[in-house]
Amino acid sequence: CFFSSANRVLHTRKDFHRRLGASFNHENTHPEPIIARLVGLIPDQDQAIAALKQRGFTNVLVLDNPEALSDDASVGESIFDYRWSPAAGMLQLSSPPSLETLTPSATHPSPPRWVPLVQEQENVLVKNGWSFLDPDENEALSPFDVDAANEEGSYKPKWGEAQSGASSSLQLSSLGFSLGPMTADQVNEAASLHSDDISREVLLDGKTDPSGRKQTANGYQFSVAISGMASGVFCCAIGDLPLFTTADLSVTTASSDWLSFVCPIREDHVLLIQPEPDSMDRRVEVVCAKSKCHLGHFFGKSEGYCINASALKFIPSDISTDCSSTPPGMAPIISHLAFEKCIDPSIPSDRLLLDSMKRQTQCQTIVLGGGCFWHIEYALRKLPGVVQTRAGYAGGSTTHPTYEQVCQGDSGHAETVRLDFDPRVLELELLIDCFLALHNPTKVRALGKHAPETGQYRSCVFVLSEDDHHMMDVIQAALQRCRSQLGRELSTEFRIVGDFWEAEDRHQRHDERRRKEEPNQAGLGTLSLEDWLALFGKRPDSVIGSPEAREEAVAAMRFMI
Repeated sequence: CFFSSANRVLHTRKDFHRRLGASFNHENTHPEPIIARLVGLIPDQDQAIAALKQRGFTNVLVLDNPEALSDDASVGESIFDYRWSPAAGMLQLSSPPSLETLTPSATHPSPPRWVPLVQEQENVLVKNGWSFLDPDENEALSPFDVDAANEEGSYKPKWGEAQSGASSSLQLSSLGFSLGPMTADQVNEAASLHSDDISREVLLDGKTDPSGRKQTANGYQFSVAISGMASGVFCCAIGDLPLFTTADLSVTTASSDWLSFVCPIREDHVLLIQPEPDSMDRRVEVVCAKSKCHLGHFFGKSEGYCINASALKFIPSDISTDCSSTPPGMAPIISHLAFEKCIDPSIPSDRLLLDSMKRQTQCQTIVLGGGCFWHIEYALRKLPGVVQTRAGYAGGSTTHPTYEQVCQGDSGHAETVRLDFDPRVLELELLIDCFLALHNPTKVRALGKHAPETGQYRSCVFVLSEDDHHMMDVIQAALQRCRSQLGRELSTEFRIVGDFWEAEDRHQRHDERRRKEEPNQAGLGTLSLEDWLALFGKRPDSVIGSPEAREEAVAAMRFMI
């Protein structure tokens, strides 16, 4: 995505234009051998060697391992090191000499600072995607032009500014995705999972993909026409925030050496960083709104967003895609009902995102009871990762029970809430801990509506399928941990039930309707784990209701949300 601003300063171009690719003749003035050494990864070594020899070097050495770099010049030899600059698409002289030393002398020949692999200015411009600048055809491309457009060596990262232990209140986007800032440790940990050095350098150091390399961090290649591309969603390779869809791709993507987008999924999913007043680089940087990692540059509405493919993950919308590979951060942390209310079906990218979310959603279901289901449902719906809820009856013997029958006390049913949740966002263990903090599960001698195993307000955890052994083990461990920490026996009933009977419509989302709350109001109705506990954690000595345990649980969850 190496573009530069068309109005950048070029007043010193004539002072520099002879430097770029200018051959220096050593036959008469420099009898000693002049050697170029290629250091590090070079995309086309043969072309690079040929370009350097054409500039007057007597020999070209290749050093694949930069750590082995040493000054091994023999007497009478001059060795100059060149590295490949992906952003410029040229070879760059390592540790460039000052302007004063650029004047050739009998003993110290002056090598070119920049060596393009192709000849002629027009070819250089086209290869690097700069041809739209339409520079003065009478002047050669200069190193000043490159320096003015590329200051990656002094790149100032925007990521890692969030502090550990900072407020965990949710920062939600207009689509209900978490924009909570990531700490430097979280960013570095996520970056370490990428085996591709290019992805890490782009995201963390502001580097640029090599020209023509349109491959995402998870291996998808986009070097074909848009009509031949699979549909799907692009999310940030660190933090997994959805950023673009294939419906947002610009028609210039197929002919460009980088991915080009007309617009992001939502403007608040990316941040536009304006250049410093004294910077020669006048480009507007694009970073992820969650991780603050580098993505590319924005060139106005006419040119759009030029984004490095290696900074993105691609999630195909094909229904056959394995959902287990879907990144956690790509799941909205609000309910599906609230998410759908944020979607505009008339926008192609919105429809694509909604379809992808529906196909990629990984839901688990559990039935919880701990009092009046009006209040239990209201509280649980505000947890991040809850997809949907239904109030109902479970645990008894009466089929198709009514509210009146349950209140009579002889149906055996408890007032419960069936909860569908996304374990990528809300781990089952944390969900059970929150549930146990929501009420007092130690009323082992309670009578009436709270009586263990019979009361309609009793504490209970029900599983609908006996095949999910992992869920059973996690719940059992969570209950045991709570029992050990409180030092008291629990009254919570835990077993498999065959049926869940939905309650009458008047009981569904009762408290929300009484409070006249809409799912897309009040921060989309979703709270951070810490804020949720502060509002709904009734017992100070609950498993994660205590300050110490609460801080530990929040820290474990913060990376996902």
